[in-house]
Amino acid sequence: MDFIADRLNNIALICFLLSIAVPITINYINFKYHQLTDPKWKKEEDEQSKSNQQ
Repeated sequence: MDFIADRLNNIALICFLLSIAVPITINYINFKYHQLTDPKWKKEEDEQSKSNQQ
């Protein structure tokens, strides 16, 4: 039984790390994608909304 408990702890640790790494990676890729592909009017609109919030 100790063998199974050790494996479950390793799997839980791997899943925990993936649950942090995957969303951060997807968010980074999405941010870079929008930086490269958004049209000019969309970028200007985002800048104006940011300046209005401050």
